[in-house]
Amino acid sequence: MKVLLIGVGYWGSKILERLKRLPSAPEVVAADPKLTAVCLERPHVLELLRGSVAFEDYQDALKMNPGIDACIVATPMSTHYTIVKACLEAGKHVLVEKPMAKTGQEARELVDLAFTKGLVLRTDLTFLEHPLVKGLAGADIPGMVWTGPKSPRSDEGLLWTWAPHPVSIMLYAHRGQKPDRLGDRSAVEEGGESYTLDYDFPDGTWTIVRMAWGNFRSMRRLDVKDPDRLLDLTPIPQPEPLAQVLKHFLQAVKKHDTTPDWIGLKTVEVLEWTQLSKSPS
Repeated sequence: MKVLLIGVGYWGSKILERLKRLPSAPEVVAADPKLTAVCLERPHVLELLRGSVAFEDYQDALKMNPGIDACIVATPMSTHYTIVKACLEAGKHVLVEKPMAKTGQEARELVDLAFTKGLVLRTDLTFLEHPLVKGLAGADIPGMVWTGPKSPRSDEGLLWTWAPHPVSIMLYAHRGQKPDRLGDRSAVEEGGESYTLDYDFPDGTWTIVRMAWGNFRSMRRLDVKDPDRLLDLTPIPQPEPLAQVLKHFLQAVKKHDTTPDWIGLKTVEVLEWTQLSKSPS
């Protein structure tokens, strides 16, 4: 299998490293408009790229490598819709870094396009592959805490940088059911440095998500009822979630499993609805 990796920066380089480790490692073609700068800043990326063909323009990579089976998009959120759409229109299966797009309308269009063309479209919602999360379908999760230092893409804002993880876990636990209101405890600190999001669901349950930037160790914790326990997702487990995301995406491509990415789509819709809601103040 031949894979085009679009974006080899902070997250893309992690994806590249995991792809190389897979037992049936695909042939990788790379594309990044800042390819030279990335390799100068991160020499390990240049080493990872040895043996791979690299381009600065993903469209050139698609044109000059007609044998590409799938694309993995690890670029800033603002570019996801345009790049994913171009890859799907070129007949390629796609895995895109979270979130799938920046609006629900864009995400819906991408899901519909993939379905129409019979292609695999998946979102890299890494924590859904965490072994502690995989058993939470149907669970009541009254609280989540998601804290840590700013990421290299923190200009996208805390909500869109981190919230895809707790929101996608919340949706998975509620079997895809979306919240219908933001409760009174919702609040956004001035400047968007921290969020408290009080999600109420039609079935009477709720989940409070607390997120913050900070110069401290990352923390990802879930409060789970029935049985009542605190799950700490911070330590990297084995099998590693990112490697599992890539493995399962490539398996879906081989099996032509084109099941729509409903969690990826609904995650974008909930984030957009959260951003537009009047409740946080």
